Amino acid sequence: LRHLVSNQTARDLFDVPPERLVGEGANYPQLVQHLVDQGDLTPDDARARVENARARRPSQVDRVLRDGTAVEMRTNFMPDGSLVSVYTDVTATRAAAQALQVSQARLALALEASNVALWEDDLLSGAVYFSRRWARMLDYPDFDRSVRPEDAIRLIPPEELPRILEQRRDLLKGRIDRMSIEHEMFTVRGRRLWALTQAQVAQRSPDGRAVKVVGTAQDITARKAADAELRAALQAADAASHAKSEFLATMSHEIRTPLNGVIGLSELLRRSALPPTESDAVAMLDNCAKSLLSLVDNILDFSRIEAGQMTLEAIAVALPALLQEVGDVFSVRAGEKGLRFEVDCPPGLSWRIDEGDAFEMLGNVMDNAAKWARSQVRATARRE
Repeated sequence: LRHLVSNQTARDLFDVPPERLVGEGANYPQLVQHLVDQGDLTPDDARARVENARARRPSQVDRVLRDGTAVEMRTNFMPDGSLVSVYTDVTATRAAAQALQVSQARLALALEASNVALWEDDLLSGAVYFSRRWARMLDYPDFDRSVRPEDAIRLIPPEELPRILEQRRDLLKGRIDRMSIEHEMFTVRGRRLWALTQAQVAQRSPDGRAVKVVGTAQDITARKAADAELRAALQAADAASHAKSEFLATMSHEIRTPLNGVIGLSELLRRSALPPTESDAVAMLDNCAKSLLSLVDNILDFSRIEAGQMTLEAIAVALPALLQEVGDVFSVRAGEKGLRFEVDCPPGLSWRIDEGDAFEMLGNVMDNAAKWARSQVRATARRE
């Protein structure tokens, strides 16, 4: 086991002095002992290497040298019995492999936390690979990384299959870059669930054919159930709103009938020959009834707004007459508070507006004015 030849890389790697490579000390046991002396091999490792060399047994071991260098040590024998040792610095390779393992572990934790499963479709071999999360989601009793395509297809309900296959064909043909579809599927135990499947082509052949597809799947059964509950709640709310609108319309109609009777009778009384005091009272009664009828119409308007059927009729309203009608109703309330009420509006002035809304709006403005007035309320209209 005498040393014959070595290159500079091996000598630098193990820091072997030149005198160890010449003379009677230049033999394999002494070189191994040198590695023990400087801490690159343990005594047990050294004995095993020497015994393997004397028994002509090939060996391969990995060691980390004292400076942190990872070395792969392989020994073999030539036909003439010469021992050949090859030392490979695998520090960078091992670091990359360790970093990959850490990255894969982090990815697995992230996927587990996000409830996302991975799958891969190898179109050349025809195998479909599932991640462990996929297997649990599909109720596989024993985890198996690969299944046959026909077994995977059987997990999809027949009514869902056409649209899934259509998107898959578009993806493979390159008509879309990514497929994303929500669909139902079966587990191996027959349980039905909703899944969000997303995929894209990961590899194509030189002629453009897809050879590998990778994707994710997420169990969205709970979300679908929540969506269904929300739709049911919205439908119930719509039904309740419709019932409310029908109630308002019915009640408004019932109230309008006697009001129209009051208005009709007051109109007949106004046409009769009444003394001035009684005539003014009848006119005020007529205006009050019309004001109440306008309020009922507003209640109906709420129903129309909710049904999307609200329309406003803008017509030219004679403003002096409108102010006088509002004033007749308001003057009674103003008198109860000890306020004088005056209307100042030039003749011939008109306002293009919905007449019922105008009556109610002016009445509200005057009521608010009465809350803060001390002696009088004056309604003034001018042309801009």
